[in-house]
Amino acid sequence: MTRPYDLIIVGAGLYGAVIAQQAVGCGLRVLVIEKRDHVAGYCYSFPDAQTGLIVHRHGAHIFHTKQKYIWDYVNRFAQFVPYVHRVRARIGGITYPLPINLSTLRDFFGVSLEANEVDHFLSLQRGTFREPQNFEEKAVNLVGWKLYEGFVRNYSAKQWGVAPKDLPSTMKLQIDVRPSTDDRYFGDRYQGVPVDGYTPMIQRMLTGADLELGVDFCQEPHRWQKLTKGLVYTGPLDRYFNFRHGPLKWREITHELKVCSPASKLESPVVNINDDSSDCTRIADYSQLSASSHTGGPIVLGWERLTSVNDNERAYVENRVLKPVRFDEEEERLVKYQRDASREHHVYFGGRMADYRLYDMEHVVALALKAARSIVSQTSSGTLNHRV
Repeated sequence: MTRPYDLIIVGAGLYGAVIAQQAVGCGLRVLVIEKRDHVAGYCYSFPDAQTGLIVHRHGAHIFHTKQKYIWDYVNRFAQFVPYVHRVRARIGGITYPLPINLSTLRDFFGVSLEANEVDHFLSLQRGTFREPQNFEEKAVNLVGWKLYEGFVRNYSAKQWGVAPKDLPSTMKLQIDVRPSTDDRYFGDRYQGVPVDGYTPMIQRMLTGADLELGVDFCQEPHRWQKLTKGLVYTGPLDRYFNFRHGPLKWREITHELKVCSPASKLESPVVNINDDSSDCTRIADYSQLSASSHTGGPIVLGWERLTSVNDNERAYVENRVLKPVRFDEEEERLVKYQRDASREHHVYFGGRMADYRLYDMEHVVALALKAARSIVSQTSSGTLNHRV
């Protein structure tokens, strides 16, 4: 039987779009199917009807990288506005620069401190747990109790849904303390936001591929597999296998957008809510993030919150954005799914959902470009397989 497509890609997010662009560029016949009614997935953006500002439906996305080849690649599909990302942390009604730097320490502790004094100052703050038994002790050993209570405890609890003392010490700890007043959130050489948003960028990447929206691959997987030599799956790994080993744990990220008065403008493009005054983790100000001209009229703010996904849920709704929860107890279940994935013939698993990992956009592009070389070669030889 003649198969009409060399490759079907499940998911029209950034990873799937890069694979599609590379495959089409190599002459493959490609179909992309997407459950949502739009492309771009997690980085979906659109112009707000009232203000004209480009807003990010699922939270602020800044493209940043140290790698010139990655920067050159995305600039083929979008014009990026030069941008330096800055974030502040709100604690008790006061905001402080993030990452924690010399200015943060001076303001938070009310002390006169010089760059060459930061290491000694922190050494007096740090905890002395010989073998940290949980995430809290690990964090206290790094920055001390006061900085932990101000910047880490409540924010981490809102991110993960449990107190830091109940999180394993093996969890990655991202606390950057700089002995300078450098308040750039990212130190990468290349940073920017697309002039017309991420959605048009993804649409340009998909040029030459057939596209079907509003299609749930997992409802009729065999139907689609019959139409192609090879399949790239970028959706949730547990859902592909119909939750045979039980659902992996996810946190749902919601982003509530509101048009607000100019007086609501934030102190920086993004403000993290590090105290317990709100269940919100961060607020984004799209008058500072959008490349659109802003004349001082109404602005758009976005409030981000995270909630646990009910283990009994089996549907991933259209606009749901999921964050993997890689606690220790999840690793055994994940290994089982990865073993199953390695046995699937003519299927390649990749991307944030299928890998069950958090990735920045630059990492998604790098992984997809690397994977595309293998996918194109294997599809041509009829041996497509990816051992996750």
